[in-house]
Amino acid sequence: MLRKHSLGIAIIALLWTLPPRASNAYLPTASSILSSAANRRAGAPFKTLVLEGRAQRPGGKTTRLWESVRAGEGHRIELRDESGTTVVLTRGRKRWRFSMGGSPGTPEAVDLDPIMSFIGNTESDSGGRRGLAFMRTAKINDEVVSLARLDGRVAYVLGARAAELDKPQLWIDKEYLVPIRFIHRDTDGTLVDMKLLGFGSAITGPWYPERIEIWKDGELQEVRIYRSLSINDPVEPSLFRPAT
Repeated sequence: MLRKHSLGIAIIALLWTLPPRASNAYLPTASSILSSAANRRAGAPFKTLVLEGRAQRPGGKTTRLWESVRAGEGHRIELRDESGTTVVLTRGRKRWRFSMGGSPGTPEAVDLDPIMSFIGNTESDSGGRRGLAFMRTAKINDEVVSLARLDGRVAYVLGARAAELDKPQLWIDKEYLVPIRFIHRDTDGTLVDMKLLGFGSAITGPWYPERIEIWKDGELQEVRIYRSLSINDPVEPSLFRPAT
């Protein structure tokens, strides 16, 4: 009995000293996951997604929300209330915020947008190179892959263990192969936690999250909740180009 007990302790000690990837050797690599995710999206028969719902800020009023994604081209959000409409337009690596009818002004640089990098991108990504470039920009360790749950969904966690929520990481839904969580440090050091919840719901299906939450340093900053989604509705292309 003593020998068996000693052998068990030795095995446990050996497993404890193995490198991080060894304990998750059965999981696919980050590049494989990202490549599969892009290829799944490449087969998606959509050019535009149009959503309606509401946006909320803690302690603030609720605004009506109209949103559209044009595959590979841009992402437009319109926040509407009695005072007017605020537009947030993302195109490429630039983002404009302006009042409807006003000048777009100077855009801010945007290097890390999971909506346009993954959900709104319908191009294949052999070897996951595009996804890996996104991870490098976000300082996500592509050698670490683990599993976790978020909102009842099983996800691949790229860049950290499930409990290491202070590290940059990207969560990919295991079934739908879409990002459902993105944690990174902003340029000012703020820890940003973006949750894309409700994929597969009766409202948005596999196309888009039903709810998006943005947390900063542990405090909820913004919630977008969608009540309808239309696929390939005609949307004027000029809406995705800032007026000059």
